[in-house]
Amino acid sequence: MTSKFSATALIIGCGLLAAGPAFAGATQEQVRAELSQAIRAGESIGSGEFAARPRDLYPNRYPVKPEQSSVAREQVKAELVQAIRTGDSLSVTGLKGNELYPHRYPAKPLQSGRTRDQVKGELSQAMRTGEFVGNGELADD
Repeated sequence: MTSKFSATALIIGCGLLAAGPAFAGATQEQVRAELSQAIRAGESIGSGEFAARPRDLYPNRYPVKPEQSSVAREQVKAELVQAIRTGDSLSVTGLKGNELYPHRYPAKPLQSGRTRDQVKGELSQAMRTGEFVGNGELADD
């Protein structure tokens, strides 16, 4: 019996020695303050059948956490100025400015997914295989 007790005491003692530096900085008042703050914010783990945070179970009881943006304020302002200049900002009607008044904004350049050389190559291949119908020719269907 004493050997089990000695082994248990040794294990607990080693655990406390190893965890000592982690608990050394927090006083009892600090731990209580952190616990009460966690309870107020709904971050404490509940007990019972559902071991979930109260914030997850009853989100309407707790204030919404502000989300941190990954974009800087200056970058957002620059993007807004760019959107207004190009007409990509939404109007009251839900349409973009360049859709409502296309003559007020510069035309967007059309971009093809293929290069000029690729298109020429496809044209020459279509002419060789007879898939291309020239000007004034009738297709044989």
